[in-house]
Amino acid sequence: MKDFESTWLLPPDATTPIPNTEFARLWRAFMTARFSLAALLLVLEVALLFGQQNHNTWALPITLGYLLMVTLSSRTVRPRLLGKHFSWGWVQLVAVDALVFTALQWVHGSNLNFTPIYALPTLLVSVLGSRILAIGTVSCITLLLLLGNWPHIQQSPEKHATLVQISLSCLGYLFVGLLANYLTNRVLSAGQIAERNELQAELHRQVNALVIDSLPDGVLIINMQMQLMAINPAARRMLQVADMTSKQPIVPVIAPGQPLWELAHETLASQRPQSAELSLAERDGRQRSLSVRTQPTNPAQFHNESVCAIFLQDLREQEARIRTEKLASMGRMSAAVAHEIRNPLAAIVQANGLLSEDLTDPQHQHMTQLISQNAKRLEKIVDDVLSTSRIRTSGKPSGETMRLPETVHRICADWSQHHGEQQRLLFKYSNTDIVVQFDVEHLRRIMVNLLDNARRYASKAAASIQVHIQHHEGKVSLDVWSDGAPLDASLQAHLFEPFFSTESRSTGLGLFICQELCERNGAEIMFARTERMRGPDKTAGNSFRVVIPMVSVKRQNPQTKPRQATLLP
Repeated sequence: MKDFESTWLLPPDATTPIPNTEFARLWRAFMTARFSLAALLLVLEVALLFGQQNHNTWALPITLGYLLMVTLSSRTVRPRLLGKHFSWGWVQLVAVDALVFTALQWVHGSNLNFTPIYALPTLLVSVLGSRILAIGTVSCITLLLLLGNWPHIQQSPEKHATLVQISLSCLGYLFVGLLANYLTNRVLSAGQIAERNELQAELHRQVNALVIDSLPDGVLIINMQMQLMAINPAARRMLQVADMTSKQPIVPVIAPGQPLWELAHETLASQRPQSAELSLAERDGRQRSLSVRTQPTNPAQFHNESVCAIFLQDLREQEARIRTEKLASMGRMSAAVAHEIRNPLAAIVQANGLLSEDLTDPQHQHMTQLISQNAKRLEKIVDDVLSTSRIRTSGKPSGETMRLPETVHRICADWSQHHGEQQRLLFKYSNTDIVVQFDVEHLRRIMVNLLDNARRYASKAAASIQVHIQHHEGKVSLDVWSDGAPLDASLQAHLFEPFFSTESRSTGLGLFICQELCERNGAEIMFARTERMRGPDKTAGNSFRVVIPMVSVKRQNPQTKPRQATLLP
């Protein structure tokens, strides 16, 4: 297949044709015009052959060959975008037309005038080619017109008039070619600008869509017909909308009579922003408090059409963000307080040690031992507060090697005895020889926090609080489960944030400290809604799982069933 390489229609480095463009459509139009002209010339020659006795027999083969060449070139030649380089392909294409028309003019002499049909190759190179190619084509056509009409000029008594007529025709072709080339370049330039603008608009649209989809606040767009045009994922989550399709233009929360619908209708009617705090009922019967703000567009800029943008903010998430903003200042303050506590704490420990040397009363010695134990624990807490305020440079375990089931059992026994929860707490483990590396005091604090949290929300039934230990793929999972009510999805996203709590008396630091201590020991903590066996049936509940890297484990008999112990006094 013949190609125009390095041509006015193609930059030197381009190799792929460009289909389905305005340029390609113009090319097909010119090729159709050439084919139609060739067919008409053939029909004309056939009619002249049968109508005139002295008809030149060379005219019919010339027009037939021209029709075949036009058909072949229209199927083999593939144009490309405008370039700046010369191509013999264009010369051959235009030369076929000009030479055929000149040959027909020579054969017919003064009987027929083929000058008007030279406009086709002139327009072809002017519209699809370059200005230099158009000027060169008109110059060649001028010479060919003189050559084709030379016998007629020699026999005509008005040679000068014939020459002037040919000159005017060629001058007209020149002006037409230049004008067509100028208009084509203008249209091409405008098309390129429009294409760039369209690409930029599409890029801006995609960027805006990405930004809106990633916003934590909900965004809805309502048109003048009170139909939902767009909704981002945050709004879907807040309004509990699974998806939006063309068959579902309105979701229940913005149906007529609903608060959001009324607010959007008031915004579009008054063309003024509105704001309100609404409480929407969720599917589980709970109420979600939202801060709503609406903003209309200017109808004068959109042919008297306006849309209403609705911005939603979950008040609980706002409160969580406020608590997060307090973290930096609270962290600095807690670090400063912990640092200041160390000096008087050291003095207390020293004074208690000196006092214990002089006391002989067993009761007094017992009191000094309590002071020493609690001072050490307080010193450990201070160290942890200071360490959590610093940047963690390593997530590797820093504790001691222990048998996890044995240590957890002891912690659970102490906790259940202290709170009197022997009947509610159930401890299960599959292997007693699971060895991990973890700080014992950190593990105690994690377990106490999780057990206190479970005790707060669990029911009074037996085995309503359960601790499970399982190992798999080099890791140990330590689960603290309770049969409490399910947590809202918005609450789950902020469980491990500092100062986040659903109760006014809680500081909201328990789970945050658990997460920090887990990271200090190379472990991770997560929340999930799971089912556990409580009696003969399974019961759904909330589970906090601590995943710890395992050091070693002794293989048990496969027939051994998981052990379980109910912690009793």
